[in-house]
Amino acid sequence: MPRLGARPTGSASRPRRRWRRSAQALAEDQATALALDIAAHLLARVPDSLRVEAFLGGLVEGLDQLAPAARQTLLDDREALTLRAPRALAEDELQRCREALARALGGEPRLTVAVEPGLIAGLELEGSSAVVRNSFRADLARLQRELSRHDHADA
Repeated sequence: MPRLGARPTGSASRPRRRWRRSAQALAEDQATALALDIAAHLLARVPDSLRVEAFLGGLVEGLDQLAPAARQTLLDDREALTLRAPRALAEDELQRCREALARALGGEPRLTVAVEPGLIAGLELEGSSAVVRNSFRADLARLQRELSRHDHADA
């Protein structure tokens, strides 16, 4: 007969562990959603131009970190690269993005722009062979992975 307060062992504890993992994953998703909501509210007070232009340099740095062959593959991509932004870009902003990307890639890429408010702030560039992200959404996802990794190490 089991002792009072004794922990279940074997197969009886497996459903409980699965439930805990599921509850933890749900809590992490909710925390991420809350963080995105808070960031969006805070950034609503920031001039729109900063939500894009302040991130262009980081996007170029991300491209610079790619191997030369990977950058060439992006430039040679049959399909246009997709530049994601949290809002519609003004013509002068788009021109600055095109110029910066052309310098980083060593040539003028074919580019389409997609508005993705979920980025909150920043820019992301996607081709068929690579994605370079410099956005609040990507930063928050990275933080969530780090926190989750830290929580698992403590468990």
